[in-house]
Parts: sequence; structure tokens; C-alpha cells
Amino acid sequence: MSQPDYDQAARDWDRLHSMPQPVSDAIVRCLPTPPPGALVLDLGCGTGEPGFTVRAAFPDTRLLGIDTSEPMIEMARAKARRNDLADAEFKVMPMENLAISTGEVDILTSRFGFLNVSDTAAEAARVLRPGGHYAVAVWDRSELNTAIHAFFTVLKESSVADEVPDLGIFDEASSDARRERWLRDAGMTSVNTDMFAWEYTLPNFAAVLEVLAAPPFGAAVATLDDDETKKVQERIFERLSAHRAADGSYRIPQSCRLFWGHR
Repeated sequence: MSQPDYDQAARDWDRLHSMPQPVSDAIVRCLPTPPPGALVLDLGCGTGEPGFTVRAAFPDTRLLGIDTSEPMIEMARAKARRNDLADAEFKVMPMENLAISTGEVDILTSRFGFLNVSDTAAEAARVLRPGGHYAVAVWDRSELNTAIHAFFTVLKESSVADEVPDLGIFDEASSDARRERWLRDAGMTSVNTDMFAWEYTLPNFAAVLEVLAAPPFGAAVATLDDDETKKVQERIFERLSAHRAADGSYRIPQSCRLFWGHR
């Protein structure tokens, strides 16, 4: 099984940016208004979300986004420069070993970076001050990620099955409330959780195939020969038929899980 190349993903990331934007908005709604000058830490920030959305909602805050992908961090820095956000900083840094002082962070956020498949809660709790708030989104059961699950199911029956990232890791992590335990064991005083559902629109099947060509499956799909590519596309067309509107557009339902509370 191959792992997604997030450096390569950086070039496609913003093209798909609007699809999970409602999740960033939901994260903001889970947070109280922080005091002026509060430091927001965005874990696994990618090209800047949900940090930029949080910063727009609370313009008196400072933003620090961290990610292990240099290309994504460079894109986030470029966005900050374009929007004159001098108090937004982005650094290449692993979330399991944060170069941040204990108790320095006032608000902790993440959109599909933190807590998805591994326990990094203790390090996050270390840097979050007592009383500081957090709000994060994680993937829940894989079938709730509608289009990606359809791609996964079809590709697992193709010649590139061994190159397809295993979505079962999300099923495993969501099956026994382990992420809630990670947060409580790390010292989070308050742990709230709920499902969040939204829908995004793709204008046609060509747009569906653009998503297929992006990470995490794009590298594997690119190795298919022409005949198998056609068969894979036909099967995906069939699997997503229930979400196709009369005008040929697709309304794709999506769900994830939110966790929020305070240290």
C-alpha cells in the first residue's frame, strides 16, 4: 500500500479547496471568541485551512500553521502575503514534536490533519494553555466520505489495488471512540463530539474524474492502461449515479466528526 505524496498534492490542493470549506466554518462555530492577541495553532494546516477561516472570524488573533510538507507551507505563506496577514506564520513541523513552548497556544484547530489515524493528543495538549480551546475535524467511517469511498471500492478491484491507500484506517479509528479517549487521556478537561454533514457540487463527470486524479489515488490511477482506465471510470460513473442530477451535475453528500472543548 502506498502513502499519499503530500508534496505532490500541494499543486492540486487549492483546486479542491472549496469542497471541505463548510468544515472550516463549522470549526469556527465550535470556538468561543478569543481575547485579542490569542495564538491560534493549526495542526496539519496544508495550504492554510482551517487557520485562515479562523483568522478571518477572529481578526485580532495570531495564526501559526504547521505541516510537514514544504510545498504546502510555501503556498500558505504566499496566501498570507497576498492578504497582508503579517501576524500569520507557517512552519514546516511535525505535530508529534512541536517546537512550541508549553502552554503557549490559546486556540488549537485542525481539519483532517490531527487525530485522524494516530495519537498526537498529548503533544497538542502540552502546548495548549489550561483553559485554552480546541476544535478539530476528523474523518469518520470511510463510507461517509462518499466519492473517495467509491473510488477506493472500484480501485481495490483493479490492477493497482496494492497501490491504493487503505481507508480502513479511518474505520478502525472511529469504531471504538479511541480518539475521544486520546483527548481525555491527554488532559483535555472538556471533550464534545458530533457528526457534521455537508454537501458539495461537482458540475459534471469530468469534474469527478479531476478529483479521482488528485491525491490520494491519482498516482495509482495514472499507471492504469487505457482499457482499464475506461473500465474504472465506467464503474465510478455507476457507483455515483444516485448523486447525479438531471443536468449532469453531482451533489456529493459528505460527513465527518467534530471534536471540540477546552484544556
